[in-house]
Amino acid sequence: MICTDGDEKCKYCVLKMSDDVLAGLKELNAKLLKIDAKLAKKTLKSAMMYATSPTVKEIKLAAPRGKDAHRTHKGRLVAPGLLSRSIVRRGALGKNGYELKIGVKGEAFYGVSFLDKGITVTSRKGKKIKPYTIKADNWFKSRFEKDQHKIVARFRSKLQQRVEEATR
Repeated sequence: MICTDGDEKCKYCVLKMSDDVLAGLKELNAKLLKIDAKLAKKTLKSAMMYATSPTVKEIKLAAPRGKDAHRTHKGRLVAPGLLSRSIVRRGALGKNGYELKIGVKGEAFYGVSFLDKGITVTSRKGKKIKPYTIKADNWFKSRFEKDQHKIVARFRSKLQQRVEEATR
């Protein structure tokens, strides 16, 4: 979700932008409120999906990929590339409007939790083992942060196009 209220403590804000980057979004929001609610939701979702498409593709390409099949924490044997196949976008109507979240599906949680942030493993299944460290790779968060301005620019242009089409 893109927050235009400037509230730094807003837990629903994903993109924090300066006022010059967000210029024009408040006017578009006012026009969006004048449209039928169902059409406005469709317009907003379309603009958000369009804006995040290049970033999601880049994140999928950057996701670490093993060479061999492996077992998930549930014991399921999976082919290499489960992490990149599990990267998804989910949109829903939230407290502050329509929210779009980019993340991973359940069994691939390790991609962001362990590989992106890093972790030191000291036990496995309750048994002590020789400690080892998985170094942080920042393959997920860094791509998203790098593309923030591009996401907002694409969102603004697509939303403006969709709102113009809807108000004709």
